Amino acid sequence: AKCINLGQTCIAPDYVLCSKEVEVKLVEKMRSLIGEWYGNDPQKSPNLCRIINNRNWERLHNLLKSTKGKVELGGETDSNELYIAPTVITGVGFDEPVMMEEIFGPILPIVSVESVDEAVEFINKRDKPLTLYVFSSNKATQNAFKTKTSSGSMVVNDAIVHLSVETLPFGGVGASGMGGYHGKYTFTTFSHQKSVLVRDFSALGEYLGETRYPPYQDWKVKRMGLLLKNRKIPKCLSLLPYLACFLLGVASVVFVNLLANKFHWLE
Repeated sequence: AKCINLGQTCIAPDYVLCSKEVEVKLVEKMRSLIGEWYGNDPQKSPNLCRIINNRNWERLHNLLKSTKGKVELGGETDSNELYIAPTVITGVGFDEPVMMEEIFGPILPIVSVESVDEAVEFINKRDKPLTLYVFSSNKATQNAFKTKTSSGSMVVNDAIVHLSVETLPFGGVGASGMGGYHGKYTFTTFSHQKSVLVRDFSALGEYLGETRYPPYQDWKVKRMGLLLKNRKIPKCLSLLPYLACFLLGVASVVFVNLLANKFHWLE
């Protein structure tokens, strides 16, 4: 996810939250995969692209130089080629420049946390992310991030793939965007649903509507409160359509049997 287009996608992860124990294993796995994918010298790999322009290369280079963390992997740069190696940094401070903006490049800070609650708190103190990636087989952990954080989208045990699913709306929340698109969600986002209410001049409608007009007597206030009260329909009433279909089916059978007996269809 961080190497596709050299991290220059809006859904590339900006940082990783994990325990110290997981951090050690993660860095070693990343080191192994970078070597497997791009060889011993990633700069020579035909599968790794470059930063889009000089301005963004300088921005990323400055983020890399300003960090007080430890560069565990990568860190190599080449201004002539607009190249920055896939870089992993540990021991990053919360207030470092690399943690204060969308990176949009191949630099991945790892922040150590002690628990799921600490990770949730960390996320909620920042702008709402466009996408949140959770890697865990623990259902309680998955549910904690799903219910206790807010993000444009969330993917469990994978990254970026949700963008290819056209039946899932894609968009942000707050600072990460507004609305969503993909399929019908695109039309909904960019369409205005005009509400239209039509009523007639029936006597009942006029009678109920007279409570709107002065003088505002107590009986009018009480009636208006009664009319405007938000009432929840009992769940049992949701079964009425099924019950009606059942009764209609029974009635149909009885009716057909009566006709059969009357006209001796079965003889």
